[in-house]
Amino acid sequence: MPSGYGKICSTCTKRTLLFKLIRINTRLFHNKEIITAYKKFIFWCIDKFGVSLALHKSNSHVSFFITCDDNWRKIPDYSLLLTYFRPNGLRHHLTVLRWLIDNNLLVIDEKLKAEIAETDKIQALFNKLQNPIPCIDSYYKHLKRKYNDGKTSLKSIRLALQPAIDLMSSQTKIVLPTQTQLNNYLALKIGQTAAISGFICHLNEAYYCEIEIDRKHIQTIKSKILRKHCDQILIALYQQKTLTESEKIELIYAVLYSLHNVLIRYPRKENILELEGAYYYHENAKMYFLPTDVYSRLI
Repeated sequence: MPSGYGKICSTCTKRTLLFKLIRINTRLFHNKEIITAYKKFIFWCIDKFGVSLALHKSNSHVSFFITCDDNWRKIPDYSLLLTYFRPNGLRHHLTVLRWLIDNNLLVIDEKLKAEIAETDKIQALFNKLQNPIPCIDSYYKHLKRKYNDGKTSLKSIRLALQPAIDLMSSQTKIVLPTQTQLNNYLALKIGQTAAISGFICHLNEAYYCEIEIDRKHIQTIKSKILRKHCDQILIALYQQKTLTESEKIELIYAVLYSLHNVLIRYPRKENILELEGAYYYHENAKMYFLPTDVYSRLI
């Protein structure tokens, strides 16, 4: 027997304390159905996790039962729980949900869960805006009409709103975006070109804007940004006496783009060849010259 426990073992001590906590916590509830449910949940925890963990969970999930007691006087169906707690809130009570599912007291509605999760994500996007922006509100109403007509989904609405809100929130005191602002945004986030096209069409139709997605111009801007980035990499690496293996790969990447305008994200040292005293990088049946001083830093 551990020191200080007398004639009562650790498990029995925890069990006695747990039963005291159950008696205390049940006084927080007003409805017998909730009291019974809480007790069943704790005994389920004992069977599943043991006395020690059940002692911990007896208090960590009391708030769930208090909420049910105050609002519904019972544990309601999944739709009510999801609407009240939202998906993020229910994640704090996964153990209670598991108990409800194990005892066939709850049926998960995956479609409703996904819809509410998307609604919360859309609201989080709007929270990025310091002030309401009329063109964003107008675009959202347009998307909602399509959703009500069954022509789109909440996930598609979120994906369409994300670049539109990013564009508008990246500017200060902007009512409608200009062509230059759009070009600069897409040069940094060219992967959003398709997603933002719907917003651009809406602006042109609803606000008589004359902006377009100029992919050639955007690619030119992106190339300038990437070239400047590669030049900065070269300057930083040339100032170092020795390079790590990852820095050597980064050096090859920067040199290939700066000298040959070739973008190879993950070059390999094994692709470097020596021909007649000169060094080349071999990729897709093409040879790209590498200066001797670059090669000397790679060996």
